[in-house]
Amino acid sequence: MVISRNILPAVVIVLGLVLSPSLVTAAGPPAGLDVTVVNSPSSPVPVTINGTSTVTGNVTITNTPNVSVTNTPNVAVTNTPTVKLAGGEPYAVVSIGNCNTLFCFFSFPAVPAGKRLVINLVNITVRRAATTTIVDFAERATTDTNDPSILVTNDFGFTQVGHAGASNVYNSWTVNSPTLAFVAAGQSPELEADMGTSGTIAFSTATLSGYLVDAP
Repeated sequence: MVISRNILPAVVIVLGLVLSPSLVTAAGPPAGLDVTVVNSPSSPVPVTINGTSTVTGNVTITNTPNVSVTNTPNVAVTNTPTVKLAGGEPYAVVSIGNCNTLFCFFSFPAVPAGKRLVINLVNITVRRAATTTIVDFAERATTDTNDPSILVTNDFGFTQVGHAGASNVYNSWTVNSPTLAFVAAGQSPELEADMGTSGTIAFSTATLSGYLVDAP
């Protein structure tokens, strides 16, 4: 059989294309070889962590799972707020009396702006310097809550706690009484001890106790 001249070159071309290495599909790497995956920030590779892992940098968590934190570090707190007691800021101020032969006056500071003073205990001690002097009663003046421009008064009876004698020359008198009174911001509580009979006083002291609360 005679093969046409035109057919023979075509057969050669086809065989050349079939056998050409450039058209043969490249095979993958043999099994068991190590593969390095580059996990760059611009093209991260999703991973699943089982067990314990260390993570650095900023981490965004979506579909938040239950997270248990162990080995919790110590946390330092700055700008610690002021801690107040349940009733307010404690208040206890002592005053030394300024006395003449009829009265002892006790001075206390004005209540700060934005505060109200609540007094719940009054304590006064007076020691006379003559056996004829009788300490009668104490009077306290505080804010009238119905009209803050005026004051209301409360009186307290003294109790004799010391008796003059050979080893105790002068008697002492005291008031130690629970009470409830209020002083508005800008005002000062007033306290005095009144003598039943005139006479000199050796010393006197008074303490008001309570707490400050915020006031409109």
